[in-house]
Amino acid sequence: MEINVNFLDNLRLEAKFDDFTVITDQPIRYKGDGSAPSPFDYFLASSAMCAAYFVKVYCKARDIPTDNIRLSQNNIVDPENRYNQIFRIQVELPEDISDKDRQGILRSIDRCTVKKVIQTGPEFQIEQVENLDEDAQAKLGCQRILIVDWDVHHGNGTQDIFWADPDVLFFDTHCAAPFYPGSGNLNEVGAGLGEGYTVNVPLPESAGDIAMEKAFRDILIPAADRFEPDLVLVSAGTDPHHNDMAFNLSYNGFAVLTSIVLGIAEKHCDGRLVLVLEGGYNLTSLARGVHTMLSVLAGGDVPELMECGLREVLEAAEFHRDAFEEE
Repeated sequence: MEINVNFLDNLRLEAKFDDFTVITDQPIRYKGDGSAPSPFDYFLASSAMCAAYFVKVYCKARDIPTDNIRLSQNNIVDPENRYNQIFRIQVELPEDISDKDRQGILRSIDRCTVKKVIQTGPEFQIEQVENLDEDAQAKLGCQRILIVDWDVHHGNGTQDIFWADPDVLFFDTHCAAPFYPGSGNLNEVGAGLGEGYTVNVPLPESAGDIAMEKAFRDILIPAADRFEPDLVLVSAGTDPHHNDMAFNLSYNGFAVLTSIVLGIAEKHCDGRLVLVLEGGYNLTSLARGVHTMLSVLAGGDVPELMECGLREVLEAAEFHRDAFEEE
C-alpha cells in the first residue's frame, strides 16, 4: 500500500492512502499544537484496534454480542531503553460466554496482523528519489499505463486519482447516470495535463454485446494505439452480464472484450496485462464470466458476436431448412 505524506503547518502532517486521510500533530510539550494524535499514537492504537477487529470477526461469525466485551491495551516501557516495550492487551468477557469461546477469542487476538508484523520485524529501506511518481512507475518498468474498466458502475475513484495524470489513460464503459454512482459523463475528460486522458462511455441499461464491442473497437483501440501503453490494467467486473446488475452482456461478450484488451497488450507492451475482478453479484454469472476470461487468456477460441437471439434463429433456420425444401 502506498501512503503519501504532506507537510502542513507547524508539526502537523497529512497522510493519504486509498480514499482516506489521516492528520497527525505533536503535543504542546513537543512544540506541536496538540490538535491531533501523534504518529506514534496511531501506531499504538493500531495494534489495539487490530486485536479488537479479530475479536469482532470471531464473535460476528458465531452470533456472539460484543456490546459487553471490553478490550484495552497498555504499553510497558523499559526505563533503560524506551524502544523496548511490552504491548499488554487485556480483554474483559461477560460471564455468559462459554469457555470454548473464551479461548477462541484469545486465539483470535493472537492473529492480529499488526502484532505479527511487529514480531516478524519489518525491514526499513530509506532512500532519496528524484520524483516519487516516476519512481513508482519505474518499479513496474512502465511510463504509460492504460486502465480499462468494464464494470457496470463508473470507476469514479480511479477517475479521481488519475484525473490530471497524462501518463495514465482511463477508459470506462458503464451504465449512465442516474445509475450509481451517477458520474462518468461524456464531458468528464480529465483536467490540466491529464485533459483528454479520461475516456468515459456511458451506456443505457439495455446495452449488450454489440454496443460494448463497438465501444471497444471504435473508441478504445484507436485511443490505445495513440497512447501506446506499457501496461494494461483491467477492472473486470462481471456485473454487466444479463443475469446481474445491469446491461445485457453475454459470456461471449466477456470473451470478446477480453480478447480486445489482450490484443492491445500484445501489440503495445509484450502482453503485460492484469485483470482485477470487480463487481459481480450473481454467483453463477460471476463464476462463468471469470472462467470465460481465463479461457481467452489461456488461448481459447473467441466467438463472433451477434445480436441477442440471432445465433439461435440461424441455428433454428438450419435445423428446419429441409422441411420446407421441395424434394
